Amino acid sequence: MFINYPTYSVYNSSQAICNRSSSPYQPYTAFKNILNYYGALFGTRGVLCRQGEADNQQSTSTSDYQSRLNDVISKSRADFGQPYLNWFIAKATYNPEVLAFGRNPPVWPDVLAGQTNVAASNSSGPATDNIGIPRNGNSSEVHFGVPNFMI
Repeated sequence: MFINYPTYSVYNSSQAICNRSSSPYQPYTAFKNILNYYGALFGTRGVLCRQGEADNQQSTSTSDYQSRLNDVISKSRADFGQPYLNWFIAKATYNPEVLAFGRNPPVWPDVLAGQTNVAASNSSGPATDNIGIPRNGNSSEVHFGVPNFMI
């Protein structure tokens, strides 16, 4: 299953995932609803988490990224009633927008380290920072575009 949501800061205090002071708990609630809906229809083997580009732009630290992602994983397992729901953590930080801030290459090692640390107690997903570069897709080439990946 592939769901394409627009990129925005998932850790912005006004858009908190698991922060109970934020209502209606978006974008986590959308993820939870989709997981419950499709899980009931087809079953669920795991979740592929490919996120990190916005954290690159905000220079998120390894410990912050790791803590926040672990919170989302724990909450999803509790909400879905599967304490061992497998999460595949992709390595994804490529964001060419940071070139404007003088950061080259446009990847963020702190987020990559956080993804590696979380994957150590879950499962590793694909490393996507070097796929399809340059990307001629949407969102200033942060995301994969259809022309680059048509078969």
